[in-house]
Amino acid sequence: AVIEDNPYTLLRVAPDMLFGTADTLAEHLGITGSDSRRLEAGLEWILRSLDNQGHTCLPVDQLIGRLDDLLQTDVDDIANFIESLLEQGALYSTYYEDILYIYPPEMYVSEVEGVHYTREFLLEADPIALDIPSFIERFEQDNHITFGDAQKEAIQLSFFEKFSLITGGPGTGKTTIIKALVKGFQLGGLGRIILCAPTGRAAKRLTEATEFEATTIHRLLVPVQGSDSYDFTKNEDDPLDIDVIIIDEASMLNVRLFYSLMAAIPKEAHVIIVGDVDQLPPIGAGFVLKDLLDSDCVPYTRLNQIYRQSSGNTIVESAYAINRGEMPNLDGVSEEFSFIPVKSYDMMMKAIIDVYKREQEYVEDELDIQIISPMRRGEAGSTLISQYVQQAVNPPDSYKGEARVNGITYRVGDKVIQILNDYELEVFNGEIGVIYAITRTDICIRFIHKEVRLPIDEAHMIMPAYAITVHKSQGSEYGVVIIPFVPRYGGMLQRNLLYTAVTRAKRKVIIIGTTSAVERAVRTVNGDERYTLFKERLQGRCDS
Repeated sequence: AVIEDNPYTLLRVAPDMLFGTADTLAEHLGITGSDSRRLEAGLEWILRSLDNQGHTCLPVDQLIGRLDDLLQTDVDDIANFIESLLEQGALYSTYYEDILYIYPPEMYVSEVEGVHYTREFLLEADPIALDIPSFIERFEQDNHITFGDAQKEAIQLSFFEKFSLITGGPGTGKTTIIKALVKGFQLGGLGRIILCAPTGRAAKRLTEATEFEATTIHRLLVPVQGSDSYDFTKNEDDPLDIDVIIIDEASMLNVRLFYSLMAAIPKEAHVIIVGDVDQLPPIGAGFVLKDLLDSDCVPYTRLNQIYRQSSGNTIVESAYAINRGEMPNLDGVSEEFSFIPVKSYDMMMKAIIDVYKREQEYVEDELDIQIISPMRRGEAGSTLISQYVQQAVNPPDSYKGEARVNGITYRVGDKVIQILNDYELEVFNGEIGVIYAITRTDICIRFIHKEVRLPIDEAHMIMPAYAITVHKSQGSEYGVVIIPFVPRYGGMLQRNLLYTAVTRAKRKVIIIGTTSAVERAVRTVNGDERYTLFKERLQGRCDS
């Protein structure tokens, strides 16, 4: 009866369903044109896609245009419908530079309150009780290093200000600075320190590099089970019990996660945000790290000098060349950075499998090799590459357990990635593990931090992970990174995408593709404009 009354409710329970499918069903039931149920469903459909496209809001003209494209109905009816929702408080709006921007409520609250909490921290400096110059000198001696001027400035700023940023590319010493900050805050009497990052793998890497336990933001904030993925038990009413919080890999922070985190930080704490602003923008709405830097309202340090294994590291040098819009050396015979030219799709697949098998012989842990593809779908997408690699490196065998779920075969020994947060098992989006057993009812996976038994009927929460997308690789590092890079990736051939992929590698990068694809990416600066007024609000140029 619910479906007959409003077939669009199907779109809520079946998120993969296309709008047109529900619309056709509605038409059969006599729901057409500017019926309020149709307008509401169309609006919900478009607003739900905002997050995936990186927007917190849309100019009202664009919203009306998109709804008109989707519904093909009277534009005045659409405009009146939006106006009535604004009056009811079901939508929010902000007027900026003669344009009216429309927000879904959760985006509006995240943006406005995220800015509000940030400004509270910017009101006053709060220097810690520490002789900073002599601390830096002592830390350099104990660790046999010499900090550059910018690194010293970053340390001083973090000890002096309540809220500060550190940005820089690979090898600029961000992790060493974090290590020094932990030590300094402890000496200054601020012992309750939290290190966190958006992904499990980034948190593990931070723990290893700093020898100080780091956690993911989700684990830190304690998600409310069975609710919205941004609903946490730690918040303004029940804040974290901390003196200092250092957030690494902050290029991955979207507006909603940033707001949730800021709401849970007590007002007397020190907040230090660390990240590489030249990487891909986050999955989700906004680009908080870039907006904080571009606002000129936040004390920050930009690290430019490369220290890691000092210069001479061809991975780091190639990454910086790409970031400057220059071609990396594809003709070199460096052990660290190599290029395998291919002329066809079959050649590419064969090269990927040959390289993967070769590298398998040199690594102790299969999780140390990762194929990173610009996209998920299509012939050269990560899904299909994973299938080919699975057939080549982990073929079926009578002694190996396997399960076929949703058209995907999982086998003992397969690499898989978690694609949805599982609060009960405490495994989060982006974490990679290896299947060690398959029973009649469960797929047993060994993740970095724990082993879990995933019920087979929940297998939609994982995907094969021999190849993953660049977005999924953010915040992680791998010993060996294999990057297929061919013209058929089209619009995904962008500078920040290639830069992010290359900087995932610790020891070795192998690009398999064509010179023309690399040239196109190096030339193409990502022009995807994200509609958000985070920066303008922070600058006080925009009424809420």
